[in-house]
Amino acid sequence: MKLTPKETATVLAALRFFQARIEAISPLSSFRDIATDNGKYKKPLTIKEIDALCVRLNCAPRAPRVLVICDGGLVQCVLTDHETDYAVLDYDVEGADFDEGIRAIPQGEGERAQPGAFSCFSRATFAPGQMAEIENAPVYQGAEQD
Repeated sequence: MKLTPKETATVLAALRFFQARIEAISPLSSFRDIATDNGKYKKPLTIKEIDALCVRLNCAPRAPRVLVICDGGLVQCVLTDHETDYAVLDYDVEGADFDEGIRAIPQGEGERAQPGAFSCFSRATFAPGQMAEIENAPVYQGAEQD
């Protein structure tokens, strides 16, 4: 399951709240039923176990988000919010120089290889601020562009 940052913050707050009150919870409490999966587990997590879970949630690596900016079918730039490498594989090899970079790309499952232009792995530009700006930009409403 993938949580948004806001969902993660809420889960962490709920865990910390539960952790602070765990010893005061009655054995008959619905919270205890939830925490033990209706008795599947003898006891809910201990204070130390909740603390370890919170640390794991806070420090869990998440997959980088990558934005590939293209213009006219050509990659212009690759942005990411975490350091990561990328490669470009382009099957549109019409007009390409077959002496440089065209490879037979296997298709898996014994399928015939297709020619493709492969660029070596490169480091994406680390730009978390720009990624957030693009993600939060207003939705284009279809008016004619200048």
